[in-house]
Amino acid sequence: MTKIKTLRTILFLSLLLTFCSLFGQNEITFKEPLKILATEKINAEVKKGAILFTTNLSYSYNDGFPILTVIAKDIDGSLVSFDPKKISLFEFKEIDNIDKAWDKHLLTNGTYTNLLSKGFQYELRNELNNDAIEYINTLSTYERFFEDE
Repeated sequence: MTKIKTLRTILFLSLLLTFCSLFGQNEITFKEPLKILATEKINAEVKKGAILFTTNLSYSYNDGFPILTVIAKDIDGSLVSFDPKKISLFEFKEIDNIDKAWDKHLLTNGTYTNLLSKGFQYELRNELNNDAIEYINTLSTYERFFEDE
């Protein structure tokens, strides 16, 4: 009987992991494509001087290792991809509205990459918040706040 329970548990966990990976966030799509100009050769598809329109950032697995990829279209409409770490080798063009400005900022500073690879980290944020509240309460208990009059 315990073997059946163990098999059920293993089956349930494998289905749960499959469900989570299928319906988890694995792509960030920009509202409007970002026009970028390659300042150096990036890979075999993207040469120096190439103009691309980035459409999204995707997250996938290869042999159990996460792979982050920037997906873009070239002038002809063909899809090309490159590593997000190479975004610094591009110059952004025609950043003419707030959505494009934020997408550029979040892409160049690695925020999107961090969100896709590590998630929002709610547990860590909650733990830090609780530690901060505990520290403030300790300061208050021992009257360690400076009052400027």
